[in-house]
Amino acid sequence: MFCPPSAAIVGAYHYENVGDMALAAAGRQQYFSALGTSSPNPALQTCANIDAWPGRPRTYVCGGAILTETFIQKLRKRFSDNAHLVALIGVEVARQGPDLSAESVAFLEKAPYVSLRNRAQLSATRLSEIADNVRTHPDIVFAFRHNERFVPVPNENSVAGVNIVGGAGYDNVRTEAESMAVRSAQRRFFRTFVENALDDGLKVVHVPFALNDDMAARKMLDGLPVQFVPFSANPERVLRMVSGFSRFAPSRYHALIFGLLSDLPLSPFLYARKNYWLFEDFVGSEVPLGFREAMQGLSDAEIDTFAGRRYQIGPDTTDHLKAAAAAELETAFRSMQQ
Repeated sequence: MFCPPSAAIVGAYHYENVGDMALAAAGRQQYFSALGTSSPNPALQTCANIDAWPGRPRTYVCGGAILTETFIQKLRKRFSDNAHLVALIGVEVARQGPDLSAESVAFLEKAPYVSLRNRAQLSATRLSEIADNVRTHPDIVFAFRHNERFVPVPNENSVAGVNIVGGAGYDNVRTEAESMAVRSAQRRFFRTFVENALDDGLKVVHVPFALNDDMAARKMLDGLPVQFVPFSANPERVLRMVSGFSRFAPSRYHALIFGLLSDLPLSPFLYARKNYWLFEDFVGSEVPLGFREAMQGLSDAEIDTFAGRRYQIGPDTTDHLKAAAAAELETAFRSMQQ
């Protein structure tokens, strides 16, 4: 009230999801990197309470599946003719609800910076009308980095990591039969990965990226000697843990990104379209197993083969993804200053 922020970093942030907190942390880190540590401290805001935001500061909408017609309408109401104060960085257009209206597209066209974290969304929405003004780049969590005090601890290659999410294929599965096929394949995949790791003499740890991951993992891995780590919303702590794994089977989108950031041998299960888009747009290697293949029906032998594969993109590709995400954030922050 007495000292309203001059800048706001906005997203679908909540403490029940470490990926959301990594999006927020990456935005803050790159804000100071681009503008200097003497820049005013930006306020973290959630897009859920846009009507209560203090003042009308420069606003950076950073990441997450939050770009809906309702949200843009609220931005239009909040900023009216001041679209130059809004930048949207690495967002994703939500499939639920109506497409963006002509008025919302016109508002976004006036914004100094608009970018998406995958290419598929551009052609599938009305943003294609202003395609020349919309950029595409890797998810901004690729720009997230360890604090200097959080150095990965060597574990002598003794730990395999797992991340399991319930509801795989939630954004595409349409029938109960498809849902059952995905759940069955997911259970077989992760149990096989864990059993392989145990046979290799590794300890297996499940790391949740959201509060409800723990329950899903306990059901799927029942009877197996897996350590279930308590949920933490601290992205530095979770990235430090993931970096210490010798191999990792991620399911959630940002668990996959943390695995790529750590340059680990990965055995991913792609639980949502955004996971596929990440591989198709930026990783470029053979696409791993996910809900799309599972809902078509796979034999146990085929699933076991996927569970035994390792995907590793290499430090050169990892460094490219990090640099690309950081460069886009810097471009966005500097364009707003201009």
